[in-house]
Amino acid sequence: MLKFRNSRGWKLFQFGSYRIELWYFPSGFFIERHAHPNENIEVLYLFGDVFFHREDSKDKNNYAEWLSTGFPRFLSLPAGYIHWFNVGKWPLIAINFSRFIDTNIPISASEDIIFTKE
Repeated sequence: MLKFRNSRGWKLFQFGSYRIELWYFPSGFFIERHAHPNENIEVLYLFGDVFFHREDSKDKNNYAEWLSTGFPRFLSLPAGYIHWFNVGKWPLIAINFSRFIDTNIPISASEDIIFTKE
């Protein structure tokens, strides 16, 4: 089992430069602005309430989305893309589909993380 603060994750699959993780984030969970510099991630939101922010790397505009229960969808996070989120009253369940760039060995997204400032 993977741990990041009070969230929990499980590695489901890993092969070559690919890794798949299932994550559970409790109600009220918040993670500050951060990026994953060595991996491109497709996040599949399965369940929960989350206010998700992404910052465009070119124009530095902040794009926020409210994702709510019952509507699974994918969000793309290219390597180095700044993002942050806070979970609402329902816990969040998501799957990360990661592809590591260059010769980086796949590790958890909870380990390939750099916190950023505005």
